[in-house]
Amino acid sequence: MSHLRSMVKPRALKPGDTIGIVSPASPIDPEKLAKGQRVVEDAGFRVKRFPHVLDADHYLAGSDRDRAADLQAAFQDDEVDAIWCSRGGYGCARLLPHLDLDAMAAANKLFLGFSDITTIHLALNRRGLPTIHAPMALSLSVPREPYVAASFLNVLQGADPIPAEAPRAEVAPPAHHTGDGLPPTEPPPREPQQAPDDGSWQNDSDAYLNPNQNARADEFLDQARRAEPRITDAMERIAEKAPGSELTGLEHRLKTEDSFKEKLSNAIQEDPGRSVIAHIADMKDSVRYTLQSAEGTYVQNVTRAIDSLLSDGYEPIKFKNSWGQPGYQGINSFWRDPETGHIFEVQFHTPESFDAKMSTHPLYEEARLPSTSAERATEVSRMQEEIFGAVPRPVGSPDIDLPGGAGSP
Repeated sequence: MSHLRSMVKPRALKPGDTIGIVSPASPIDPEKLAKGQRVVEDAGFRVKRFPHVLDADHYLAGSDRDRAADLQAAFQDDEVDAIWCSRGGYGCARLLPHLDLDAMAAANKLFLGFSDITTIHLALNRRGLPTIHAPMALSLSVPREPYVAASFLNVLQGADPIPAEAPRAEVAPPAHHTGDGLPPTEPPPREPQQAPDDGSWQNDSDAYLNPNQNARADEFLDQARRAEPRITDAMERIAEKAPGSELTGLEHRLKTEDSFKEKLSNAIQEDPGRSVIAHIADMKDSVRYTLQSAEGTYVQNVTRAIDSLLSDGYEPIKFKNSWGQPGYQGINSFWRDPETGHIFEVQFHTPESFDAKMSTHPLYEEARLPSTSAERATEVSRMQEEIFGAVPRPVGSPDIDLPGGAGSP
């Protein structure tokens, strides 16, 4: 594309080079920074922390100007050979007006991070600097498989980024084509059901996962179970800080194994060309919560909960406010846990909107069935809108958003 400049790769690092650590987004705990920093120091690199790397201003690592100043200084510092972000979270987009991005790109240094840091990646890529999505200090401050740190250190030094011991992703089979230039047809029928002890999964509704798909699902559900207690503790603290709010249906915070696997099986059947890993990445409700507040305190409590989640380091992945629109009423949001990387769902409802959601759920499921006729689907949609149309709208609820208006459409 003409607006993209030709890219020149920064040089790889060697032991003894200096890595500058900055915090352009959310704040990092000093102990976690020290643990992540130790990984690169043990590999022979020197580290330079910039002045505001440990600043904390609610859910940001200091003011926008201070965070931007550190990032700019790291790129312009002749002593620094690479810039490593301490963590993601929220706030990088706010730095763009304060940065000389052309000068940063011209410095031609390695820049590493992911998550909210993607904003900076894209800005630098457009100016000709290749950058690296990579683990951050926070990522390496908790126990990981050895190949995670090994891969990161390989990338720094220009070596093969995939250590021999790292597991390989599943390769998706190609779509089934007719061979006559027409679009893909339905995939070939799956093999007959295998014996229950072969590692596959199947339920009474004939939803099916082959042994590999089932193993990947079990791994993900294990991750969800490990992440849940920490996230639940945080959500309970948030609810306690919001007078009159409650976590409704907390006993259902973990999606059941059968429900998760049936949903995964249906997704695979609908799009068999995608890998099971890609399908699982789209399933963001394995851990889920509903924070319910009365109409009169709804806006205040939701705003307080959002601030608390950001302050605790949870990264907003998606935020959809449906108040005031036709149909469904409420807020659905998805967040990434900074400790485990697991994504979870938080819905914000009033008692009335929650009741409407529960009463329309069978209609929602019916509308999704392939066997539902167009006429019936239209009738079901009308019934849902009628039920949600009777839900009182808390004053100011359509205006609730993430700070800076970063919510998803």
